[in-house]
Amino acid sequence: MTGIEINGAPPVREFPRTSCFTACRALVGVVAAAFTFGTSSCDLGGGKSGITAPLDRVFLPSGASVVDSGRRLLVVNSNSDLRYSTGTVVPIDLTAVTEDRNKATWLACPSVDYRPLKSAGRFCCKDLLDPRVLNCDDRPYADSTSTVRIGSFGTAPVLQTFVRGGQRVDRLFFAVRADPSVTFVDATTEAGRSVLRCSGTVGSPVIASKNPQCSGDFRVEAGVLEGSQVDLPEEPFDLHIDPILGVLYVGHLVGGISSLDICGAELDIQPRLAGVLASAYSGTEGAGGVTSTVPSLPGDPTAPVFTTARVGFSLGQVYLREGRNLGQCSKLAARDLTLVGAAPKAATAFIPRGGDTRGLVYQPELGRAFILHHNTPGNPAALSRVRFVTSARGESEFAPEESIDVCAGPSQLQLHETGRRSSLFITCFDSGQVYVVEPESMVVTNAIDVGRGPSMLLFDENNRDIAYVTGFVDNNVSVIDLRINSPTEARVVQRIGFPRTSTQL
Repeated sequence: MTGIEINGAPPVREFPRTSCFTACRALVGVVAAAFTFGTSSCDLGGGKSGITAPLDRVFLPSGASVVDSGRRLLVVNSNSDLRYSTGTVVPIDLTAVTEDRNKATWLACPSVDYRPLKSAGRFCCKDLLDPRVLNCDDRPYADSTSTVRIGSFGTAPVLQTFVRGGQRVDRLFFAVRADPSVTFVDATTEAGRSVLRCSGTVGSPVIASKNPQCSGDFRVEAGVLEGSQVDLPEEPFDLHIDPILGVLYVGHLVGGISSLDICGAELDIQPRLAGVLASAYSGTEGAGGVTSTVPSLPGDPTAPVFTTARVGFSLGQVYLREGRNLGQCSKLAARDLTLVGAAPKAATAFIPRGGDTRGLVYQPELGRAFILHHNTPGNPAALSRVRFVTSARGESEFAPEESIDVCAGPSQLQLHETGRRSSLFITCFDSGQVYVVEPESMVVTNAIDVGRGPSMLLFDENNRDIAYVTGFVDNNVSVIDLRINSPTEARVVQRIGFPRTSTQL
């Protein structure tokens, strides 16, 4: 058996040569036989077997998005250990979280590993090992009546925002690897609370029942491509939206990339599968697995989409076949978003830093890019800076310029302006850290301890003073202080949920 990685760590196990769905079917069948749950069906989309998932907790979170102009945090709970029958999307009240963070009356926690067994209203206490960190019970912040149920193995989400009928809608897209599907949830604010809808139809979304399971109209699992019915490939993992073109790119851990047409959301047009490319690496032997997708020039339909590879040294290049004729988001007409591959970028640029790349920051205006390399045998995790050069054949290639070692198990690379400077942020699952790197000097300026198994670092565009980290292993969300010259600058100052293992829920 080998591990199916979620953002760099192997929290679940996989039977060789099988999909995530096949593996979980076998695993749930064993559990069902042992505990007589009544069925051996995986049925992760329907949630008909197993233990009911908690509706007011953060558990094995794969990621989150800030919605409602900074007042709510939607957390995707992946259920990657298959303890429950479903995963969930739970809304967290950030106004209450901020109020509690600013209170000066909280006392020290009773013990180092303290966590309240029962919820008795909003409660926080100062961490005994680091009193600058406030540990808070996640349950009072969660609006359990709005929580929705999803399939298992949900991934980090991306957000599309639009106005429908005069009302702002925050649409959360995420991949569900067990279906496999791209599932989406529409979040609105009504009477001061967050309302999540993912049942009924896209044109007439309803809350069919309390805490509904997301229905078929809110899951993209197949589509008609050039006259033939085509399924979404297995192992959807990384999502990236080009909001100008209205295209959602999906990277698959089996090596391919898909495109979804997400135009016309304000007109109730349903997202559709519009293109599938079986390999993002154009026949390169030994290359496979898409760990990240990066449009090189968002809004330009003729520019390539880069993909980083889980196996091999290739950096894939994918194009929209009809890019020159695509134009802007047409809203009503179905567009041709067929994907075609081109020759991968200079593979030798990444040697000897390993054949498992996890992120790319592309800066064409500066003639450079940054590439994140995961741990591989004989090579430490590293961040490489490469420049663009013209080969003897007149083709643009990447050439290595400088590399530095980084924290263990890097899974995410982002460029963010904090107000002090633009910095590269590297989230590392294995070491429980976020590294901050100055891109010009390639020097690590900060190493932020964020807890065990961070799965996603999220910056809040409504509040540049904070960032959020979803703790996959600790089952919580941490708040990082980004205020310039604050005594806790670049430190965790609050945890939404006491650190706990998945068996302690």
